[in-house]
Amino acid sequence: MTTPAKEAPDRKIQRPEGTLRLFWAVPLWDEFRPGAEGHFNRLKAYGWPLKWVRPENWHITLKFLGNVPETAVTDLSESVRAQVAGIEPFRIGLEGLGGFPRLSRMRVLWVGVKEGKEPLISLSKGVHRGCLAAGRPGDRKEFQPHLTLARSKADPVSVNLPRDLLYAAWGERRVESVFLVKSTLQPSGAVYETLTEIPIV
Repeated sequence: MTTPAKEAPDRKIQRPEGTLRLFWAVPLWDEFRPGAEGHFNRLKAYGWPLKWVRPENWHITLKFLGNVPETAVTDLSESVRAQVAGIEPFRIGLEGLGGFPRLSRMRVLWVGVKEGKEPLISLSKGVHRGCLAAGRPGDRKEFQPHLTLARSKADPVSVNLPRDLLYAAWGERRVESVFLVKSTLQPSGAVYETLTEIPIV
């Protein structure tokens, strides 16, 4: 799995010295993209006031950690490795659009996970246990499997989609690893870098 190409830096948004902004994820920025970008481009053409996630950054977040000391990365990785060991690889299929809190008053536009939802939830629980054991609980929100496509720039957005796009299948991916990703926030958007890949076989 390759890491998305980095953009030329603008002005970096400050974070505490010696920390990294981290999250655990299943990346969708490689073989998943070709079959999904057609749907993505149709959505963007509607011209809604949304900030779109670049396809090279697509992923399913398993656990957002926020700012973590750089010195904690090794222990965190080994703790998660112990918790996800032995989980069998599985396939996920993404299908159908939704919004948080809802499409009629949306701040986040997403694609849902239809196939492989239960093993993905189990994987997220293993990651969560590993983070807790390492003393890095991160975000306490309940895991809801989805791919974020866009976020509202200001006020909630109401969208009305044709049925074929609302229920369209976006593609599949085989999940064999979890990734610890560093996110560097810049005015032009987030830049991601993989720090650790942990196979689940």
